[in-house]
This record gives sequence, C-alpha cells and structure tokens, in this order.
Amino acid sequence: RPTHQLDYATSGTLLLAKSRKAAGIACQAFQNRQTKKEYLAIVHHSVDGCGAGGSSFGLGRGGLENYFPTLTTEQEAIFESWMNGALEDKYRKEKKNDGRSQQKGIGKTFVGFMPAHSIFAKWRGLNQQKRKSHKRKWEENHDVGNGNNNGNGNADHNGGVTVGDRDKQESDSEKSRNRQLNAVLLKPSFLKDEEDRLMECGWKEIKRNQKYKEAFQDMAKEYNDTLRNIQDQEKGEDGNDGTGMSDSEGGNDSSGRVLPTFFRCPGESEDAFYVQAPLAEDPNLFQVFVNPDSLQNSPHEIRSKYSRSTTEDGKELDFRPSLTRCVVLKRGFWNGLPVTKVLLQPWTGRRHQLRIHMAITGHAILGDVTYEQGSAQGDQESKTCNRMCLHAHKLSIPLVGGSKNKVFIAPDPFV
Repeated sequence: RPTHQLDYATSGTLLLAKSRKAAGIACQAFQNRQTKKEYLAIVHHSVDGCGAGGSSFGLGRGGLENYFPTLTTEQEAIFESWMNGALEDKYRKEKKNDGRSQQKGIGKTFVGFMPAHSIFAKWRGLNQQKRKSHKRKWEENHDVGNGNNNGNGNADHNGGVTVGDRDKQESDSEKSRNRQLNAVLLKPSFLKDEEDRLMECGWKEIKRNQKYKEAFQDMAKEYNDTLRNIQDQEKGEDGNDGTGMSDSEGGNDSSGRVLPTFFRCPGESEDAFYVQAPLAEDPNLFQVFVNPDSLQNSPHEIRSKYSRSTTEDGKELDFRPSLTRCVVLKRGFWNGLPVTKVLLQPWTGRRHQLRIHMAITGHAILGDVTYEQGSAQGDQESKTCNRMCLHAHKLSIPLVGGSKNKVFIAPDPFV
C-alpha cells in the first residue's frame, strides 16, 4: 500500500506499507507534518542571480542576495507560522469548515459567521431586550442605525444588549460594527402578531415553517455579508492577519504580501533561499498555477505562463499556502549548457510544488516538459535530457514502535 505519492516522472524513495494499520500510521505522520523530505534536482541555468542570462525571464543580475532579500525582524516573526505549522493548520481548519458548511447548504464560513439558527436566537434576544424597556429609551441606549447616543455621548450596545460600563471601553470601530449588525437584525421583517408568535417559538418550530425558515436564512445572509464587508474594510487598514496570509472570500486569496515570494533567512547558508507562492489546481488542466499576486514583480513571460486566478470557465481557483526551501549544491554544465544542482525541501506537500516553484524563479527543472519555458532556448535545453531531473532523495518518518525517525535514502543519480 503506497503511503504517499510521487509525480510519475519523479524517481527516488517511495514508502510502501505491508498492512492497512501501518499505512494508516504512515499517512497520519504525513498529515501531521512529522515527516521530512529532501529532493535533488538539476535546473536550467546557473542559479546565481542571472536566471536565463538575466534577460528574457528569470532573476535579475547581482547574485542571490539581491534577488532573494533577507527577511526583516517583523517578517521573521511571521515566518514562524510556517515553522510551527500555524499557517497550515489555519488553512486546513478553514477548508474543514467550508466543507461542513457546503454540506449544510450555507456557503463558506469565516470568523464571526452566524448560521440561521444563531441569527434567530440573536434576533429573539434583541427583541426581548427591546420589549423590557420603553422603545424610546431602548433606542437611545442602543443607537441602532440612527447615530443616537446616551447622555454620556457613548452608544450602549454590545450585540444589542446593554452591559453598562463595558460599553464605554468600546472603540469607535466596535460601536460602528454593532450598530450596522443590529440594524440588520431589527429591520422590520414580520407583522406584529407574527413577531409575537415567533418570540414564543424555538428553532425546531421555525424549521418546520418554510416561510419563517427562509426569512431567517435571508437575515443570516444579510448579516454575514455585512460582517464580511466590515472585516474586509478593517483588514484593508492593517493588511494582514498575522500569519502572512490574507483572508479574503473563502480563504482563496492565500498570497498575503507580508512575506515576499522569494527570500532568504538570516543566519542560513548564503546558497539557501525560499519560495513562498500559493498554488491552485485547475480541474480541467494538468498544470498547477500560482496566485497572480505572488508574481507581480516577475517578468511577463513568467506571469503569463504560470499564474492564473480563475479556471477557463470563470470559477475562482482555491489557492493553498505553499513553501519550498532551496539550497544550491553545485553549478556546472549539461551537454555544454549551464545547469545547477539544488537540494529542495518542501515545507508543504502540494501537487507539482517543487516543479512550479523552481519554474517561477526562472530555473525550471531539466526535462520537465510541463513547466520548462517554451522559448527556443528552452526547447533546445529540454532535448538534452530524456527524463525529468527530480529525485526523491531522502525521507524521514516515525514508524511503529520506534523512538526515533526512520530515514530512507535513494542514492543520488546526479553524481
């Protein structure tokens, strides 16, 4: 039983399990990021900052330190979210929530999202509070949608419920948020006698009445759309959520610009650099694509070949955070053409990740017909090798009953 996958044209280590139990344990280790993989590859051109001659595509002249900037102290802190798995956990949690939501027919969720049954409970709570006091007094305390304040100049509302002195500590943005959301819930939606009946009902009774069920589903949609717009506006001010990822609709835009696409880490080897570019699969195509935001500063040839935001039929692609560490091992020639031997360490396990991450640097893997450039020079170089020069060299994984990781090595074919 295979426990993981290699691309068809990739050689090297492939771990097979002899039993279903062993396969399950190994697969869990891969899922929990307890494994470490190392690949060897031969890539086009000399990886020294010159790319394909520093002209048609690839890196600008001046060496790795110029094209791959070193992370700042602030960026290093965000880079930690990759090292400790926080960024991947965030993505997986969002995808899990999205899947559950789509099964229930409520669309994709996000922080603060409220389904229809929660909206009903919140609506009933607000109306109960409203009925306990005089309408005019209640409006002054809660300042719902009309900008009214209490005698102290502060709007007293927190999800529609007065909470005394705590409201005085609310920021202006929190007050504005609550006013807008409460206005959605308290918009006249029912006749007076209908509202009286609904106040006595539970959600189980509401679900049995198609009219009222749809009314609260519509209310939930408007509430969540309003909240989402507020969150987008607030994020537009600070630019990120602390993980280096933006969190736009459905989490699809995973290309937060806090970390650059190409960078180096302080204290590491001068020959080591990273590629951070979210990837997405088009179900109708074999090739994987990079988020266009990641290649804003790349040459047109790179952007046009490797980036795309939607499928051919206009559907948004689901971009997944992806990170690769690259180390230059040796520079030389292959049939008279400049090439570089590199060590590749994937921090995430996306399909074609190593292949396209190297391609967007201008150094596609030798023999990779999918991601090699279509220029005459690329065509000439691809004829120099009859295989894709990517090799799964080393796999480290914890196995049953072992206190240490077991390391499997496939000999280097590029010696």
